[in-house]
Amino acid sequence: MTAPGPTEPRDEPGRLHQPVVTTLHSRVRPGDRHAYERLLHDLIGAATGHPGALDATVLRPGPSGRDYIVRFSFASQPELEAWLHSAEYRDRSDAIAPLAERVRAPVRRVGPEAWFDLDNVDAPAPHRMAPLVWLGIFPIALLSSTVFRPALLHLPVLPRVMLSAAVQVVLLTWVIMPTLTRLFRRWLHH
Repeated sequence: MTAPGPTEPRDEPGRLHQPVVTTLHSRVRPGDRHAYERLLHDLIGAATGHPGALDATVLRPGPSGRDYIVRFSFASQPELEAWLHSAEYRDRSDAIAPLAERVRAPVRRVGPEAWFDLDNVDAPAPHRMAPLVWLGIFPIALLSSTVFRPALLHLPVLPRVMLSAAVQVVLLTWVIMPTLTRLFRRWLHH
């Protein structure tokens, strides 16, 4: 994996302080998979401990495969840039570099389109994203109206809606959409 350097964000300036995802796609050199895994584990541990880090997800290849896709999520573009400019990142990516080659340049996404960026290609067509978002929102809305609403009826409307929306956004962003995009990956990019 060639150490990806900081690149210009592909999002609008007004979205600078929204969560951002960068995706790295690397092909491990034959025979270096175990060493790569150890160094990748160290890189992810350092990344998730960095200020503003939200998550790191690794899509590993099958037993005979060599392609790894790593998604790093940060709270904002400046926090991602701070990580990419840090000595921690530079040292770890320099250690990994001899073990793999970069397949595609890093891509950054902001907001809901980041849910669909699992293999570093352009976001899927809206007619494919919309049903998947609906599929993600439906169980949350159902759960919210049947479980959360009765439990929160004692609260005034504004705090009740704010709390319900916060739970829904967290579930959608960090649980449901990442799961759905993995399950429907081929269909999304077909």
